[in-house]
Amino acid sequence: LDWTITAFELIGELEKSISGSYDELNGKVGISGSLPIIGQDMFSSLLSRFMRENPKVHVTLRACRPLEALDDIETGVADFGLIAIAQKPERFNATLLCTTPFVLVAPKKHRFQISPAPLPEELQNLPFVMYMGNDKKEVYSPWLTSEQLKGLTGKTAMTLNQYQLVLQYIAKGSVCAIMDELTLKTFPEYHRHLVAYPLSHLLEDLQYFLLTRRHRRLGAAAVTLSQEILTLFRSQKEKKLTPAY
Repeated sequence: LDWTITAFELIGELEKSISGSYDELNGKVGISGSLPIIGQDMFSSLLSRFMRENPKVHVTLRACRPLEALDDIETGVADFGLIAIAQKPERFNATLLCTTPFVLVAPKKHRFQISPAPLPEELQNLPFVMYMGNDKKEVYSPWLTSEQLKGLTGKTAMTLNQYQLVLQYIAKGSVCAIMDELTLKTFPEYHRHLVAYPLSHLLEDLQYFLLTRRHRRLGAAAVTLSQEILTLFRSQKEKKLTPAY
């Protein structure tokens, strides 16, 4: 099936190439990605420049959850995905975009006992937000297993299924959460109400990847854009958040 889909995609790209000019890109590029990646200013600036320079290319950009992005890539809706994944799926090619540390996010004016580098016993005494995933299961973080978090979480105070809501309730002063730093940067409107404590001494960094389906030949426009995205992220060094905003 993979090879059959690839054959039809190749014919489609051939038709686009024949109908277009040799010296300009054309056709469609589909991207499905996580908001922490596609919501960054540097990404939107790159994509806007790419579209100005290639007016015959139509870009479809979809912000979605990782499982939805994988399905888009699998079915050919998206040429590639820009997402964080806990493990590399076997049916996809994955190229590392960037890594980002996990942080403990707490209300700025809190009365919790938290050291600059939080101790496990301090985390165990905190009220946490639980995330609800696509499968309706509750987890402290979509990217960390219960084994990785063993001894690092406290009591569950509430359950939410959306990052912005999580930050809104943390800002109100009642709960804490474990979140990757890149996701936290996506919502700067909450930063003045929050404080972030590093957890790199307890948890490994989260990895974001550019994913494509194996056996798929991308069109010239998709190849060019994906290479520009990789170059952009490789040239950027992640800025570290200070313990307090």
